[in-house]
Amino acid sequence: ILGQPVGALAVRAATGGRAAGAGLAKYLSNPLAAHREAREKSPALELRYLTRMREFADLETRIQGKSGARRTMEAFGWQLMAKTQSIADTIAWHSGYAMAIEKGHSEAKAVDIAYQIVLDTQSSGRTADLSSIETGAPWKRMFAVFYRVMNTQLNLAMRSAKDRNKATASKIVDMAAIFLVMPYVTYLLKDLITPDE
Repeated sequence: ILGQPVGALAVRAATGGRAAGAGLAKYLSNPLAAHREAREKSPALELRYLTRMREFADLETRIQGKSGARRTMEAFGWQLMAKTQSIADTIAWHSGYAMAIEKGHSEAKAVDIAYQIVLDTQSSGRTADLSSIETGAPWKRMFAVFYRVMNTQLNLAMRSAKDRNKATASKIVDMAAIFLVMPYVTYLLKDLITPDE
């Protein structure tokens, strides 16, 4: 759950440092207002949020047969994961929006580009966007538990590496953020909340 917001570190590879910084600053200045603004401007982002909430309501229905404490704990865990994922989504959206506006795109186009940055950096989870291994038999899906996140990160890294307009130093920073900083920060956060073994 604490690892969800770490996905925001991948945004720099998709938008560049200045836009990623602008998106982060927008979020940090007022997280609730930034989240609300992104959802109000982007019907697609609003639908992403509502669909996620619908999926959690569906999950709550499936866990109804479990004990009260267990049901509450599982429902809270999923809700918390959705809320923490919305941090990364909001930062990604505002970063993409800032990048598009800086490039001179219209408001409508900037909103579309911003949502595409969310999909490129945070994945969509939509069936149409899943690989065959992720939608196959249950035994196949077992091997794809972390595939979506890793595939999204690999796609970002490859896009950055192939970008002829990007300086080598910028590509190195992108690779470091994706392959070193994100896993290390995730490890540190998990280590903080996990007792010594």
